[in-house]
Amino acid sequence: MKLTTQEQNFIEYLSSREEAYWEELVQFCKDPTTVKLKTVQKVVSDIKKKFRDENQTIPFNSKFSYFKLPTYEEPVIEEGYGFPTLKITHNGQTLVKLKRPVAEPVTNAPVPDRPVLPVPADTRRPHQIEFAIKRWQNQVISRSGAHVLSSDDLEVFEYLYNNYGEVVTLEELRDKVVFPKFGSKLPARWWDSIQRRINNVRRAVPELKNRILTVKTENNGTGYFFK
Repeated sequence: MKLTTQEQNFIEYLSSREEAYWEELVQFCKDPTTVKLKTVQKVVSDIKKKFRDENQTIPFNSKFSYFKLPTYEEPVIEEGYGFPTLKITHNGQTLVKLKRPVAEPVTNAPVPDRPVLPVPADTRRPHQIEFAIKRWQNQVISRSGAHVLSSDDLEVFEYLYNNYGEVVTLEELRDKVVFPKFGSKLPARWWDSIQRRINNVRRAVPELKNRILTVKTENNGTGYFFK
């Protein structure tokens, strides 16, 4: 499959995000200051089409939203028609244009109050702001820089990342991360393998040293808690 540099950057950025803003993706465009959001959306659509055409799984499943909801301009009267026209715009782009016909031409139509729209809050959780995963480069991005992990270490961390704030047991990591890869060739001392991977992650990314905690579970087993 042939992907452009821009498409690769989109994939790398979106692969570790459950939610993303369209505006965030303009940074990967040739001219971020003038690119239109519909162009950004078309790039995402083209990426999905390429993977579907190759019968491959799309490498991201992000939910998209806007930093700011579309704003509403005041209704205006188009001269000679008498149709109040409401334009919905976003960053200067006309998204929707609605016309409401009236029985008689009007010259001084009353202007309704401007709708008040809620400003969406940043719904990302703390770990999604502080850490990002670049699966294609086996990297974890943090405030201290880009840290390269082995593919095995990254898979364990990614599972903890996706279960942020929950206790993940050794057995769960075995069943969800290690077994799908090794199957019947599961290492005899699989728990040592998992513990070693987690220690590797702690050493590789300084910010994770005190963020991935080892805890005891209810059955006196071992679990991990990414706080």
